[in-house]
Amino acid sequence: MKFRTEISPLPRKGLIDHSTPMVLIGSCFTTEVGSRLKSGLFDVTINPFGPLYNPASIANNIERAAAMHTFDTQDIVEQGGAYHTFAGHSSVSATDIEETLRRHNEALKALNAGIRNAGWLIMTLGSAWVFRLKTDRTIVANCHKLPATMFCRERLSVDECTAYLQRAINAARSINPAIKIMLTVSPIRHGPDGLHGNQISKASLLLACEAIEEAVYFPSYEILMDDLRDYRFYAADMRHPSDTAVDYVYSLFEASFFKDETIAMAREARDLTKRFSHRIMSDNIDEIDALNRRNEEAARRLAERYPILKNIIQKELCHSI
Repeated sequence: MKFRTEISPLPRKGLIDHSTPMVLIGSCFTTEVGSRLKSGLFDVTINPFGPLYNPASIANNIERAAAMHTFDTQDIVEQGGAYHTFAGHSSVSATDIEETLRRHNEALKALNAGIRNAGWLIMTLGSAWVFRLKTDRTIVANCHKLPATMFCRERLSVDECTAYLQRAINAARSINPAIKIMLTVSPIRHGPDGLHGNQISKASLLLACEAIEEAVYFPSYEILMDDLRDYRFYAADMRHPSDTAVDYVYSLFEASFFKDETIAMAREARDLTKRFSHRIMSDNIDEIDALNRRNEEAARRLAERYPILKNIIQKELCHSI
């Protein structure tokens, strides 16, 4: 007897390996999956502008990166002693205008360069609900706790979601015509939308993804809703997936797109990443030096065994190998 509606991996093994750079952009679920790819020493660019939840903001940022339309002081808004733009999350804000501009323009360069080199663009959609500035109807990526009276809230239609996704794809392909596209819908529940509003929003995103025939769809949403389907797989807020749930989603991602040898290589890479993240609880210089030497030797051995990992190991973990 089966007691779960288990979702099987997609039959697409071998589409992604360590020679495949990826750009991941979208909701905070993107960061969760991206961090697991990063720890497996894949070449990934993850949300340079921070989490982006709606397809309009994703499209706007990719289009801006394609045009390399840099940010200037006209794009800056101030709130609570910090400086922001309506294009990015507060994670790329700062308490100094010039620093905010620097961070945003660096993010713009990173997104352009990431797409230019990527084999895959993976977009994770979080919500069809958007906030528009009342002054000019611009859709903002983040309200930055500015007064609610500045914005109006509305839900994008399926056709609008589809159009924004197509715009994002067209802009990405203007940078890199060969880039492949993957779409997925975040399983995170957006509480402020209300339960019904959240479901209508997710349905709009799912239908938009279905309309994009040139993209591969990965069922992150369905894995949580229909496979795991239990509150024990959620964090304490009952909206975000637990680490166990994200690990399970990621395991199905691996099984769908990686060959067995890629999975094995990523497992060894994660062990190395974990070694380098360890911080010794001592001020003893000799102990610290000994730990660093052991880590460098482990990095060297892994690079010798898997030469394809050498550049990423040097970039992310150990410059000296």
